[in-house]
Amino acid sequence: MPLVGVIDPSHKTAADWGRPGVLPPWLTLDRSLELALSDNKWAPWTYELLHAMYAEHQERDYLSSSALVAACPRAEVIKRSAEYVGELSDMYIPFRGTMLLLVMEYHADQASIAEARFWTTIDGVEVSCSPDLLRVDTLFDYKVTESPPLYEYPYVHHKEQVEFNAYITRHAERWQLAPGAAAMPFDPRENPAKHVVLVYMGPKYVKVLEVQKTDEVFNGKTGKFGKQKVPFVWPDKLVLKVLRPRLHMLELGLQAYPDWPAPWTDPETKQTHTFESVFGGEEGWLCPGPPICGLPKCLARRYPGRLNWDPKGMR
Repeated sequence: MPLVGVIDPSHKTAADWGRPGVLPPWLTLDRSLELALSDNKWAPWTYELLHAMYAEHQERDYLSSSALVAACPRAEVIKRSAEYVGELSDMYIPFRGTMLLLVMEYHADQASIAEARFWTTIDGVEVSCSPDLLRVDTLFDYKVTESPPLYEYPYVHHKEQVEFNAYITRHAERWQLAPGAAAMPFDPRENPAKHVVLVYMGPKYVKVLEVQKTDEVFNGKTGKFGKQKVPFVWPDKLVLKVLRPRLHMLELGLQAYPDWPAPWTDPETKQTHTFESVFGGEEGWLCPGPPICGLPKCLARRYPGRLNWDPKGMR
């Protein structure tokens, strides 16, 4: 379902934010563009910026690796199943990432695969991914963030995403290349990634982190085994253990909405999973809140009975 509008970003509306019981008004996309074009001082967003953000906003009708690691799976189901109102500050971060990746794609090495989308099928459910860059032996994912990890390993959900991406690309059943790309310089099914790497692009510096594990490695100089960090691409069995319950419960959630999805039983392990056992919280589309969710702007927190908008008028 589409994004039908945005919370009024005007300076006047911002002054009323935070008052108990105040529901901020929203505007259709077209109306926000009209106001931005007619008055430069209306909001801290220019017409051109709003127009570009709306044009680059993606409404997805497929299951992707990014959805499987989303901070709020309930929000993923809601925004794909019902008309919803967004917030410009939430749209700006992915927009910045999109702009950066367009530049990176333009300058990618000709022997690499940039911004292609791959699909594979697991238990009859199709899932896709779009790695930012694939080299013959390495899968890269670029993240535009205010805070790169302080430690020497990626954030957990980013690690899961690149591991899912590596699985999907090496089992790809079909793919779609970036506009203008003639053909893939290599087949990722025949050249599966041996390294998965996150590139964190912070406001002041870049941090490149490969997913690794500590293993016993033989040292030819000393003739002894010792612990050492080595590249770690998850084997299929580990990927499926993590991915399959999420994939099935998200699919069932999309099929059942606005009702609550039925459980899913893994035919191999015979273990039964529910939406809440996989993603946390209690049964229902209401935001589970702390400690499960600490997101201040989660879409599920706006629905139902919290901050809720009707496309035909506020309620």
